[in-house]
Amino acid sequence: MKKDKLKKYHNFIKNSKVYMCFVSNNFLDVVFDLLSYTFGNCFYILEIKNVRDVYMRYQEEIPIFFIDNHINETIFMNKTIYSAIENNELSNDFQYFHYAFLFKCLVYTEKSESAIDADFSDLLYLLNPYIFGKFGIYNAPYVRNRKGYVKWLQDYYILKEIKSFKNNRIAFMPGYMGNGEALIGLPIINEFVNRNKETDIYIYSWSRNIYDILKKCFPDCQHKHAIKNEKLSTYLENIFDKYEYQTIYSQFAKTREFNRNKHRIDVFAGICDIHENIALIINRFDMKKIMSPIYNMDMVNLFNSMRERKYRYIIATQFFTNTSKERCLDIHLIHKLAKLCIELNIGIANLSVPNENLNELSSVSLLDNFNDFSKFSLLDLSYVIEQSDIYLGIDSSFGHLAGLLNKPSITLWLNDSPSIFQSFPISYRVIRNNYSFCLKNKGDDCIDIILKKLNEIWGGEYILKKEFITYNDSVNMVDSAEI
Repeated sequence: MKKDKLKKYHNFIKNSKVYMCFVSNNFLDVVFDLLSYTFGNCFYILEIKNVRDVYMRYQEEIPIFFIDNHINETIFMNKTIYSAIENNELSNDFQYFHYAFLFKCLVYTEKSESAIDADFSDLLYLLNPYIFGKFGIYNAPYVRNRKGYVKWLQDYYILKEIKSFKNNRIAFMPGYMGNGEALIGLPIINEFVNRNKETDIYIYSWSRNIYDILKKCFPDCQHKHAIKNEKLSTYLENIFDKYEYQTIYSQFAKTREFNRNKHRIDVFAGICDIHENIALIINRFDMKKIMSPIYNMDMVNLFNSMRERKYRYIIATQFFTNTSKERCLDIHLIHKLAKLCIELNIGIANLSVPNENLNELSSVSLLDNFNDFSKFSLLDLSYVIEQSDIYLGIDSSFGHLAGLLNKPSITLWLNDSPSIFQSFPISYRVIRNNYSFCLKNKGDDCIDIILKKLNEIWGGEYILKKEFITYNDSVNMVDSAEI
């Protein structure tokens, strides 16, 4: 990490305080947005049964303030400044206060850095041990704002007070960041379900695509489709207040410190208290058997029409994602790849085209060897990946599905890398049977290199690692290269 960033974090720690803010239910969304987007903090949401008890417990340790009226950036900042000296008299009416925010915020002086201009999006992993140690909170879910993903990412989870449970219900919430995140966790959920057959397990899905796959994979579990764009207050009421779970497992839940230098599936296994060899767990998860049969005959017929053209081989592809433009492949490179595939008699089964990229892809979609399957669901497209000879795509969900199906694949990394995700040493790489290219130079010659590797893998000249690709494998450049 650069020295100037370390210095900035050090100054933040030195010139900041921990606050607790009790929020009336009517203003949860506003405060959530202020903490997420304006002040860039990480924070914890606490479910409160008795406001007076919690207030009395923490009042001597940290500044506490209440919000039950109109709030904006200035008012909120003033409350943090003056909360230490305010005489917070408790009223007797707390029927609309069910949640509090625990967060760390800059102490502002005339020389302080503006919160709006500062980027503390990576600070969470330095604050976690501090928060946990001071307040005795372990395995605590958290909230953080990820700069650049504000439009689609709001990963908030609830730190619930200890309750007496009448039943043994457990909830899983895999993959709020995206479909790929949920797919990475499937072997772990499968292992957990097999070990806890007498337990009622509920699985929350954030997209319809993932809901369909999880329901197919785990028919004996209870499945719920959470609406990602719900207002925060509605979400809290519908998802958490109506159900009591012994444990909530989330891929974003944290233990005492951030699990660095691991694959994401290692982290999720640790959260679920599964410490067996991950490679064995992955091998026990037979995705091909689980996913069959699939009966979307329109899709089957379209793929069969490709087979009838007697291509040398067929590649399933994903070049676009609507979650990050930085990860999408440039259209001129896609066009060159498709034209070279015509010369080599290679068919292309394209799996995903976000609406905003339809016009860009129009010239490519007219090519004779290019077949678009993007209208079909993620569940249906597992058939296309399985029937194709090899998969080629950016770092996104279809690559992870190829890994689960044990299909040979090539991943094109245009933003992160196989061992670094969002500047942190953690791997989100396809779990097995994968070659990864880090595209440092996006010139036309990189397509020739990619196609050469495709031919080597398809022809058996290059043998990929069939077992689990660990974080250390990626660091040591196993089945990967920079071009």
